[in-house]
Order: sequence, then C-alpha cells, then structure tokens
Amino acid sequence: MVFNPTTYHLNRRLPRPTPCGDKAVALMRMFALTSDRLREGNFELDCSLDIEPGDVVYVTGPSGSGKTTILRELERRVPAERRLNLADIELPDDRPCIDCFDGDWMHAVRLLTRAGLGDVFNLLNRPALLSEGQRWRFRLAMAMSRRPGFIFADEFTSSLGRICALALAHQIRRWASTQDVIFILVGCHRDVLGELRPDVIVERDLANHTTVTYRDRRRNRTQK
Repeated sequence: MVFNPTTYHLNRRLPRPTPCGDKAVALMRMFALTSDRLREGNFELDCSLDIEPGDVVYVTGPSGSGKTTILRELERRVPAERRLNLADIELPDDRPCIDCFDGDWMHAVRLLTRAGLGDVFNLLNRPALLSEGQRWRFRLAMAMSRRPGFIFADEFTSSLGRICALALAHQIRRWASTQDVIFILVGCHRDVLGELRPDVIVERDLANHTTVTYRDRRRNRTQK
C-alpha cells in the first residue's frame, strides 16, 4: 500500500481574557495575580498531523488541555460535504430505528447490526428512547449510512459504561479499516486504546505541550 497521508498543520493561540468585574479584581488582588500572570495561561497549539483514509485519530489529555479545540480545528479544515459530527445526528422520536435509513429494510438491519443494535427490540425502538450507549451505536450506524470521509466525536465514550465503551471502540476500528473512513475522536479514557487501536494518538497536557505518536513505524515521531 502506498503511504500518502494528508498533513494538517494546527496553529492556534487563544488569549485568556482579563477579568474586569469587581469580584474578579478583588479575587486577583487576594492571590496577588496580575493581568500579565494570567496571560501566561494562554492556550497555544502548534503541531502537525499526518492522516490517511482508514485512520483512527484519538485526542486525549486532562480536562482543560484543549482536546476539543484540536477537534474543532481539524473539523473546520474538512469540507462540509466530507465530514459528519456524531453530535449533529438527531434521535427521532416519531419512528423506529429501522425506519430511519434509506434503502430496503435489510440494508438498515445490516447497518444497525454492525453497530451493535441487531436485537429486534432495538430495531423497533425509537432512537430517542434508546439508552445512552445504544444512542451512540445508532448515531454510528447513521453516520456510516451517509458514508462521509471524516467522522468526528467529542467526549468519545465518556458517558458510557466501560464494557459498552470497549464494544463501541472495537466497532469503530473495524469500520475505519474496512470503509476507509477517518475517525477523529476526543476522550479522556485510555482503557479504549486496546480495542480502538488508534493510528494517531494526540496527547495534550495543561502546559500546552502536544505529543503526536503514530502506530505505523514509518510515520512514528513525537512532537512537543
């Protein structure tokens, strides 16, 4: 296979706003904080990512480290017709899951089954009434039915039980590998890495450091 990735250069600086309210000023005075000291906490992002079809990109790090900013920066670089964010997929309350897909009913069954919703009671349930984990699976099936080039998901599996999260990670890995879809996922949990087997791991810390690691040795390098 010819390795021909697309390189995305991410460069963003977000200044921390200087508070001006009376309470904020009083708090700054109590802790001897100046405006210059606050500006030391500005968000800075400067890294490059090599991504090719079929890649799973997993962005992780502590809360407040800028994971969502990376996802948004990547998302805005992809043409609207080639991208889909799972959070934008609606959960209808007026029809069962199987009636939410174009094509014949067997096509819908295959998609939902591959996403882990093959039980007949799930197929006949309304998406809005599914459990949180089942909703993620429904959104995944809907996304795959639309065949975008990129699928984005923020806070990936953060609200799911860990067994459900691992099952979803496994399914995403299979879909990415067989359909050449690029997944850009953001999450704070590392227990999904074994099933997800991301091709690119982007790690952020609270000191504005970004580390990019590639699973493929031909691509492996670390940036800081």
